[in-house]
This record gives sequence, structure tokens and C-alpha cells, in this order.
Amino acid sequence: MSGTAYRTDLYATTELGPFARRDAAVYELDPPHISHAGVTSFVIVAVNRPARMVDVFPAFDDGRMASWVPLNADKWDQHDAVGALKDLGYEVVTVDGRA
Repeated sequence: MSGTAYRTDLYATTELGPFARRDAAVYELDPPHISHAGVTSFVIVAVNRPARMVDVFPAFDDGRMASWVPLNADKWDQHDAVGALKDLGYEVVTVDGRA
């Protein structure tokens, strides 16, 4: 693992509006993730329905999506946030019982 991911209380949104709360969560990454999209300390982990696959999008520190290009575009076998973040090198740390 290269770092840790903490689930936040931020509400995941895009310029088109909010995600459904059950389908997306915002995580803070420590250290920040470096990718083709740049450097990000926050990501939105979203369930891609109906395929039930998980996409990880870079986000701003207020929960807004920074790019529609997923950071895990080359991974199609993840079905939960923990696995998707693990593929990026982050261990999900539980705070207050939230993963």
C-alpha cells in the first residue's frame, strides 16, 4: 500500500447534480494520488449501475467531481470501494465505523 483512504462526510456532486448517496462516497487520500489527471487528495468512489462496477474519480476538497475520467479506468473487476481503492494503492481506514 502507498497510503490510506478515509471516508468523509462530503456529498459527491458533479456539474450535473449530486450522486445518489447510496451509490457514491467521497474519500480523502493520504498521501495524494498522482495520475494522468494530476494530483488529487480527494476521490469519489461511485457504483456504476447497472454493471455494479466501481469507478474512482478525482474530486475537489468540497466533494465536486474534478474529472469524468476514472482513475481506475484500466480496472474492471472491482465491485466495492475497498477493492477499488486498494488497486490504487490505498488502504481504507475505518473512522466511526464507516468504510
